[in-house]
Order: sequence, then C-alpha cells, then structure tokens
Amino acid sequence: MNRAQRRAIQRSESKKNMRLAAEYARSVNALSSNERIASLVQNGITPKDVKAEYERGRNEGAVEAGLSITKCCYAAMILVLQEQFSFNNDQCYEAVMALDDKIVYAIDHADMSDEVLEKTGIFLNLDSAIDRVERTDQPHD
Repeated sequence: MNRAQRRAIQRSESKKNMRLAAEYARSVNALSSNERIASLVQNGITPKDVKAEYERGRNEGAVEAGLSITKCCYAAMILVLQEQFSFNNDQCYEAVMALDDKIVYAIDHADMSDEVLEKTGIFLNLDSAIDRVERTDQPHD
C-alpha cells in the first residue's frame, strides 16, 4: 500500500469517526437526564464520580487562572515601577518581594483592602466597571 492509499484510508476513517461522534452526541442529547445517568452508571460511572470530576476540573481551572492573573499583576507592577517611577532592577526586585510577602501572609483580600483604605484612603472596588480604584477624602489613621 502506498502513501496516497494510506492517507485516503486515514481520511475515510477520520470522516467515519466524526460521523459516529456526531451521531453519539445527537443520541445522548436526545436522552432525558435520568437516561443519561443510567447510561453512565451502566458503564461504571456514578453521578458522584461526575460531580467529583466536575469539581476537580473547576478547582484546577481556578488555580490556573489565579496563578496567571497573579503573575500578570506582578509583571505589571514591575513595569509600572520602571516606567512611571524609574525604579532600577534591584528596586523592582525589592518591591516585588515586599508585594509577595504581603500577598503570601494576607489573611484574605477583604482584610488587605480594608487596611489599604484605612492607611491610604484608596478604595479598591475592582468588581465595578467604573471607578475601580477610588481616592477618598483622606486616610483613616
């Protein structure tokens, strides 16, 4: 069998597999919730297994997203310190290490946000699309 024949067979099998997958998806979507659960149980998968796998995936996604966002914030801080305040590399390192210490030892974001408001008068309202960072009249020393 030459390469052209092998590729033709591979394409044919791929199309066949795609058709089978589409038929399966249609058949599963036609099932009621109870029928889907019965089908899973028949194959040794319990609703508890499905729920546990869902939770695992959700938690892994949250961790991955959190790490990505945190890394972005650290990088943004370093760039702002260099571009806006002319920090050199050593100063940026010291600042980001101090930031990391604050973050690692913070009880939670609410306590830290309250401390920022109390010490600086800056209100962090990152849930909002407008006025995400606000300056109040004065710190609450």
